Amino acid sequence: MRQTMLFGGLEAIARNQNRKQSNLKFFELGKTYQKKGDNYKEGYKLALFVTGDAVEENWQSKAIEADFHYLYGKVLTLLKKFNFDNITNERTSDGVLADGLTLYSNKTPLVKLGLVKNDLTAINEVRMPVWYAEFDWDKMIDKKDNSVVYDEISKFPEVRRDLSLVIDKNISFDDLKETAFKAERKMLKRINVFDVYEGDKIEEGKKAYALSFVLENKDKTLTDKMIDQSMQRLIKAFEKHNNAYIRK
Repeated sequence: MRQTMLFGGLEAIARNQNRKQSNLKFFELGKTYQKKGDNYKEGYKLALFVTGDAVEENWQSKAIEADFHYLYGKVLTLLKKFNFDNITNERTSDGVLADGLTLYSNKTPLVKLGLVKNDLTAINEVRMPVWYAEFDWDKMIDKKDNSVVYDEISKFPEVRRDLSLVIDKNISFDDLKETAFKAERKMLKRINVFDVYEGDKIEEGKKAYALSFVLENKDKTLTDKMIDQSMQRLIKAFEKHNNAYIRK
């Protein structure tokens, strides 16, 4: 009977890293058991895991690595969503966290968060720092908001593909984004600009956008054929609606 949600999450991180997915943010909701005298007390916990880059690269800035402040901000946002106030904190370290905080509302402990100990990540063959938060879900759910609607997380992996488009200077990223989501409604999950070029290597009045596309199918694993077809739809849409061409 598990006493913490951590170890299942570390196994998931290791599996993803072995498949070249290093920037990870995910959660798990489940039961844990704490020994009270001769018996065990059952309770639900919500665990958050963050490792790698918290913010992906874009044309304005480099990637930003996940750290305590990033996780802390997400934890506070969730507490506010559940209408908790009078949040206080106390420094904590235990068998799981090297250093971190426990957050309270009106002296009731709600969540602990911090950096997972190096020996625990090493045992699980995780090669990067892992930031972890564990909520007492039973206390959180007392303030649940029934108007919130959740979508199930896809069981199938994302795929990233990049394109460099040459476009007129007056065309914005929002224009390209609108075109992309109209052309590929089903599989396109995210689009991002990670570089912008204007110079003597392209013609006057033009600029080049380096774009990344994250594709995902919630029903099955994407094949190379499906990915190629999706990218061709995007390219044709950019050519038709934004007068773009691919920069080799």
